[in-house]
This record gives sequence, C-alpha cells and structure tokens, in this order.
Amino acid sequence: MKTYLLSILLSLSFCGVFAQEGHHPAKVGQHHKEEAHYKNKIAITLGYTYVPDGFGVELPNIQFQNDIFVPTLGIDYFRRFADRWSVGVIADIELDQYFIKLPSLVNDLARENVVVLCLIASYEMLPGWDIYAGPGAELERNESFAVLKIGSEYEFIRGENWGIGPFFSYDFKGNGDDEYNAFEFGLSFNRFFGAKFQRKNAR
Repeated sequence: MKTYLLSILLSLSFCGVFAQEGHHPAKVGQHHKEEAHYKNKIAITLGYTYVPDGFGVELPNIQFQNDIFVPTLGIDYFRRFADRWSVGVIADIELDQYFIKLPSLVNDLARENVVVLCLIASYEMLPGWDIYAGPGAELERNESFAVLKIGSEYEFIRGENWGIGPFFSYDFKGNGDDEYNAFEFGLSFNRFFGAKFQRKNAR
C-alpha cells in the first residue's frame, strides 16, 4: 500500500510542477514543424516490471504467486547532441521482493529492491516517438547481472518545457550461464531545460 501511495503522490507532484512551469498550453499528439529541442531532459518514470520467470510467496499461507509485476520507480537523464540523437542514463529501482529460478542454482534466487543502471543511446524516429537501447547492470545484494535494455517512448502530451508519455522496455539479463528477462512499462514525466538545439531539417 505504501508503494502505491508513493507512486500516486509523485505523479501528482510532478504533474503540478510541469503545469506551473509550462509557458504554453499542452499539445496532445502534435509538435511544431519547425521545433527547437532543449538539449537536456530529465524524467521521473512510474511503472511496473513484469518478470516472466519470477514468482512471489504470500504469507502466512505460503502460497506461490506467478506472473510477477513489480512496482518500479525511475529517473532518467538525456543530453541531445545531434538532430535526432541523444545519450543518457536510465536508473530504475524495483520496490518489491520476488524469486527467480536459475539452472545453476539448487535454491531459488531472491531479488529485493533491484537497481538497474543503463547507459542509453536514443533516436527520435518521429516527433515525440523515441527508440533507445544500451548496456548496463542489475545490482542486487544476492547476485548482479549484466543488462541489455531496448525500449521505446511516445510523448503524447507536451507543453513548452515538459511532457508526459508511455514507455515500454525489454531487459535481457545475464551472468555466465544464468539469464532471465524482464519487461517494464509505465508513464514518463519529462522536464526539458538548458540551451535549445535547433533542427537542421524542419519537419
């Protein structure tokens, strides 16, 4: 319950901040043809991570629960360096505990408050629609994994210097012979700042 309350409060807080700081009304599903982009973007993400190979244990009856959806909070930073290209960092933390089965282990591996850090390259396919990918690491006290993240985000609401959009990403996680997958989805609350990067070819 505390996790859900925290997510709701963060959502309301950032929506309020973006609404106050936007100097122009939000545009839904549209972008100016001759649009100058801010060079810096910071985002708070709220969502869930689906772990197909994960399972949870419900006490006190010790009931096993499959199809694990883990509440996930994140913070992203991107820097635009070319017309459509940006580089940045995605940092997520999973706010729950679960277990996964791995071939090399006799016992199931516990995962609690997993932190995922990735270095990302992002490309703007269309106005408001980005695809991204990059390597990183999953950090957890029991065992850590290398990560390859591939994802996409579509910003369907945008003000002068803020935006909101859904995102989806796939994480491949491996460590030697052990590997598992995770899928993350949710909403990204974006804030743009700094100098502007003027497009060379206006749309």
